[in-house]
Amino acid sequence: MGSTGVTVSIPFTSSGTFSANTYTAYIGTTSIGTLVSDANAGTINAVIPASVASGAAYRIRVDASNPATTGADNGANLTVVNYQTNEVSALTASAGNAQASLSWTVPGSCFTQTVLVASTANITVSPAGTFTAKEVFGTGTDLGGGQFVVYAGSGTTATVTGLANGTTYFFKAFTTNGDGYSTGVQTSATPFLPPPAPTTFTPETGPVGTVITIAGSNLSSITGVTVGGVAATNVSATGAAVTATVAPGSVTGAVVLSDGATTYPATGTFTVTTAPAVTTAPATNISSNSATSGGSVTSGGATITARGWCMALRPTRESVAAASCR
Repeated sequence: MGSTGVTVSIPFTSSGTFSANTYTAYIGTTSIGTLVSDANAGTINAVIPASVASGAAYRIRVDASNPATTGADNGANLTVVNYQTNEVSALTASAGNAQASLSWTVPGSCFTQTVLVASTANITVSPAGTFTAKEVFGTGTDLGGGQFVVYAGSGTTATVTGLANGTTYFFKAFTTNGDGYSTGVQTSATPFLPPPAPTTFTPETGPVGTVITIAGSNLSSITGVTVGGVAATNVSATGAAVTATVAPGSVTGAVVLSDGATTYPATGTFTVTTAPAVTTAPATNISSNSATSGGSVTSGGATITARGWCMALRPTRESVAAASCR
C-alpha cells in the first residue's frame, strides 16, 4: 500500500438489508473512511492516517452501523510503506572519461521507477510534473538551477555522459510508486581523463632518422619521446598514436613518452642500426683508357638490392646522370 496521507479506494460488498446505515473502513483498529449507504456494494474513499506505522502489516475490513455488523477483513496482510523513505540502496557512482556510471538497488515494494537527477552542486529539488530524462548531461528537463533529469525507469544502472573532466557532479536518486517521490539518496563523482597508455611501436629497428609510430590510448597529451634516453624530434600526438623521429646520438633502448610531468614507457626496445653507407677509393693507375678504383658498401642491416660502378668525364653529381654505369 501507499504511504500515510495517501488516498486509497476500498471496494466492498454486503448482504442483507441495511437502513440509515453508514459503512466504515478500518485499517487494523483505525477508522480511515466512511460511506453513508444502504446498498449492498460500494467504494469507500479512505486516507491512510499518520498513526499507521510504515512497514507494519495490516488488514482492512468494512463494518456496517445499522444493523451493526462487523465485516470480514481482506484476507491478506498489507504493508504500508512511506514513499518518502522508500529509497534505493547501495547507490554508487564510478567516474570515467567525461562520464559517470551509476548503479543502485531498488526497493522491494511500493516502487514503480527511479528518477535520477544530476547537477554540479548539491541537489535541492525533487521531481514533479512531467519531465524528460536523457543520460547526456544538460539535455534532459532542468528542474531548476541546472539540476537535470538524466534517468527515469525501473532499471538499476545508468551511464551519464557529456560531463566535464575535473568537475564534481552530484547525483540524486528518487523513487516513486505513483503517489509521490521519496526524499532521495545522493552521491557524487568527478570524471577524469585517464593517463596515457602507450602499447607497442613500429618499426622496432632502424637507423637515425627512422620515424617511429607508438600505439596506445589517451595519448593526445604527449609532448616528448626519448629513444634510448635521447630526445626524439618531430613529435606528433593524437589520442591513439604518437609519431617521432629517431634523433642523432640515439642508442638502442626503451621508447619512453612524456606529457611534461610524467613518463610512460612503451612496450619493447628500439634497436638503433647503422645507416647504409657507400665509400669510393681514389682512382689510381690512370691512363688514357683505364684506371684502377674500388670502394665498399656498409649495409647497416639493410638489404642491398644492387651493386655497381659509374664513370663520367667530370667528378660531379650532375655528371653521374650521364655517366656510364655497370
